[in-house]
Amino acid sequence: MAKKKLEQPSLDSERLLDEILGDSVELVSMRGRKKSYPVRWMKPGTMRKLTHIMLAKDNDAKVSCMSAALIILNDFWKIKFLYPILWRWFFYIKQYTDDELFPIIAAGKKKFLPKTSL
Repeated sequence: MAKKKLEQPSLDSERLLDEILGDSVELVSMRGRKKSYPVRWMKPGTMRKLTHIMLAKDNDAKVSCMSAALIILNDFWKIKFLYPILWRWFFYIKQYTDDELFPIIAAGKKKFLPKTSL
């Protein structure tokens, strides 16, 4: 049986690994606006709160707005003080649809898994 020769990873693969391990910020914009929201790796408290909301709520439009607000804030004190205002801002004032919130939720889903150490 022929032995497989090990090769160095490509430059793109190394960049992707560096972004994953380095807690890089992914900027996501909604409705094509200039303002972008930063999405980082999810902290354990944010993951717990997000899971609780997904299991407890029935209204899908509210769940999307609540999830997007949690993904954007992603910090205990920010969630404690700003979360009730931000998700209501998204739901009642801005009236974002699921399609408009999808980029933030998709970016948050990519950042949902905890970082692994080498």
